[in-house]
Amino acid sequence: MKAMIFQCFIKTRVIVVYIVLIIISLIFFDKRGNIVIGLTCGSVFGILKYIGTSRLISNILLLGEKNFSLLKMFVKFLSTQTLTVLFMAVSISINKWSFLGVVAGILIIPLIILINSLTEALGLSHNNFQ
Repeated sequence: MKAMIFQCFIKTRVIVVYIVLIIISLIFFDKRGNIVIGLTCGSVFGILKYIGTSRLISNILLLGEKNFSLLKMFVKFLSTQTLTVLFMAVSISINKWSFLGVVAGILIIPLIILINSLTEALGLSHNNFQ
């Protein structure tokens, strides 16, 4: 039950931040198409990366060090980090605007978690984000 609430929380915030970033890029930047494409690709990749990382952490907490699948999940995690670097290198080789879009897309979920943690710590929100 709590996991579903957390997933819904993240989904709605990701959609809102994604739409806000698209609107900002359409209003303020010249290379709109490159930024929007980079933002979309980066967001999809960031979400997939978040899912993989959450599965790794869940396996570590639930299984401990008893299972070989933990090593397999850790290798997947490291390969995801390598893919992130390659993805960013390809985007910067296209142009700096697509790179900025990709970086913003990849960092959407960490940004959401950071903002919510700060608002919880300051007492501005009370949604019991844990």
